[in-house]
Amino acid sequence: MSLLRKLFGRRAEAPRLLDAQEYTQAYAAFLGEALPLATVQVELGTTAADCRVQWEEADGLQHHQFMGNWYARYLQDPAAPRSLFEVQLSEARKLQTALANGGASGCFLPVLKSAAWLRATQAQLDQVDAPQEQRSLAVPFGAHLVLTYVEDLPDSMSFVAPARLQREGLSLEALHAAALDNLAAKLPDLRVQGGNGRYGIRLDGCYDASMILLFDAWRGMLELRGEPVFAIAARDDLLVCGSEDAEAITSLRDMAAQIAETAPYGLSAELFVWRGGQLEVLPA
Repeated sequence: MSLLRKLFGRRAEAPRLLDAQEYTQAYAAFLGEALPLATVQVELGTTAADCRVQWEEADGLQHHQFMGNWYARYLQDPAAPRSLFEVQLSEARKLQTALANGGASGCFLPVLKSAAWLRATQAQLDQVDAPQEQRSLAVPFGAHLVLTYVEDLPDSMSFVAPARLQREGLSLEALHAAALDNLAAKLPDLRVQGGNGRYGIRLDGCYDASMILLFDAWRGMLELRGEPVFAIAARDDLLVCGSEDAEAITSLRDMAAQIAETAPYGLSAELFVWRGGQLEVLPA
């Protein structure tokens, strides 16, 4: 009996909730059945963000997917994993086909911006009646923040517009997955500074704050009292402490307010707490 049937074969009972490693293995098993000529490899980590499936199809087209975003979607509807597997495979093929045709770039990365920045940018574009190609795709992300995507090339950086996704036949899910994969490739360069329950997360000055999207992949580097509390104060300032450390929270809140106001790429003066796999504003 296949792994998929072992996990999902009993229809009379509610399916057992899979952990991240089981989900990854089940997806790999699905690929093996859907693509019998493909070579499938699995890398299991301690969290969904660390788990990855790679495969090469018979025509030589290669794919790789980290499971973090997909596992989060599975948890929202655990009764239909096979349907999600089909979407996951479809998105991987769309992305790689676009890459092969010289369309979508393998240099997509996620960037957090302030909602105030988005409003100001849109107002400026409206004043000059700018075309849709110049308008950034932005997704709400917590209080006062939006998630945008850039194409980071050696000699230029540009924001991804919704019109580009339509032109190249890419979905937001495929773009997000590709951006997270590219960001995950930077994890070996991640540095954690500080100690005693207070930390600064450092990367390259551009995508430091974006690393909040991969928190599960590096939370093991921290020793915190209580739930993780973040200050996403600027593009290059991601600060963390524990929810049970009142002194650290007070200090973090003061630093976030100062940095957000004075930094060239300030983001938010709010503090956020990580609960249930997502961010919530920590009340003052």
